[in-house]
Amino acid sequence: MGRGKSINSLSLHTPHTQKPYNNGFAVILVPFIHDPRVLWPDTLSVAKDGYLYFTANQLHRQARYHQGKDLRQKPYSLFRTRIDAQPVALLPK
Repeated sequence: MGRGKSINSLSLHTPHTQKPYNNGFAVILVPFIHDPRVLWPDTLSVAKDGYLYFTANQLHRQARYHQGKDLRQKPYSLFRTRIDAQPVALLPK
């Protein structure tokens, strides 16, 4: 994934990374996970083992969006993908 920033967007349905272009004056969003099981990724977390962990919460399949019918499917999933990065250390003030 390089040094790009990892982001997640509810409208994109997959984690993306930012890649600079136009001499760094703009960025493009590039998906770095392509898997049909990744449905509305949520709760992204970078661990010390160099992996990004996240869940697929299937929010868009909830009953409120489908005339009262819940379309979510079990099993719910926890995914991980190697990003070769470390968590950001938040230091107390």
